[in-house]
Amino acid sequence: MFPLDNLAALREALATLEQRFGNAFNVARALREELDAWPSFKAKDGEGLRKFVDFVKQSLAASSVVGQLNILDDVQF
Repeated sequence: MFPLDNLAALREALATLEQRFGNAFNVARALREELDAWPSFKAKDGEGLRKFVDFVKQSLAASSVVGQLNILDDVQF
């Protein structure tokens, strides 16, 4: 996992994802699918909530670089 405050690491990770998955649209789709499949967590599940928050933070950081992630802003989502 890369540090959220390190833009260079984020760009490198996104470049790796783009190289592996073909383009930014595929990266966005993969993140969206992961979010859609995210398991529920119950009250007092601190670890589950922490993992979800980390994923959301990473997705938000990536959305500033990958324009196709603006789909995550959709309230219908």
